[in-house]
Amino acid sequence: MSGNSCTLGQLIDLAMEVEQKAYDFYAGLEEKFKNNEQFVSCVCGIKEDELLHYRILTEIQEALPDHRLTMPIPKEKVVPVQRVIKFLDTVDLDGMSDVDEVIDAIRTLEEVEFDVVMAFVDTEEIDFELTREYLKNESLDHNNRIYLAQQCLLD
Repeated sequence: MSGNSCTLGQLIDLAMEVEQKAYDFYAGLEEKFKNNEQFVSCVCGIKEDELLHYRILTEIQEALPDHRLTMPIPKEKVVPVQRVIKFLDTVDLDGMSDVDEVIDAIRTLEEVEFDVVMAFVDTEEIDFELTREYLKNESLDHNNRIYLAQQCLLD
C-alpha cells in the first residue's frame, strides 16, 4: 500500500481490521459497563453485527479471483477506512468517565464505519450483496440501539 492508495484486496483487509477493532471496542464497552445489563444488551447487538460484517468481508474476499483483488482502488475509497482505524486506535475507554463521551464515541464509530461500507457499495469489482435499503435499515437499527444504550446509561 502506497500513500492512500491500495489494491482491492488490501482495502478488504483494512475493512476487516475495522470490523475487528469495532468488535473489540464494543466488547470493551460491555466490560466497562458490565453491571448495566440493559446497556450491555444494546451494545451486544451492535457488537455481533460487527462480527457479521467481518464474515461478509471474508466471504467477499474469498470469492474474488486474484486479478480482482490486485486491482487498484482510488484513494478516496481508502481514506474513510484509514480514518476509522485511526479513530479506533485512539479511543481510550478507560479514560471515559462521562456518559456523553461514551455515546459520542459510539456515534462517531458508527458514522465513520458507515462511510467504509459505502466505499464498497460503489466498487464495481464487488457484487455487493447488501443493498442500500439494507444499509439504511442497519443504520436505523444501530441508531435505535445507541439511543437505548444512552438511556440505559442515563438512568
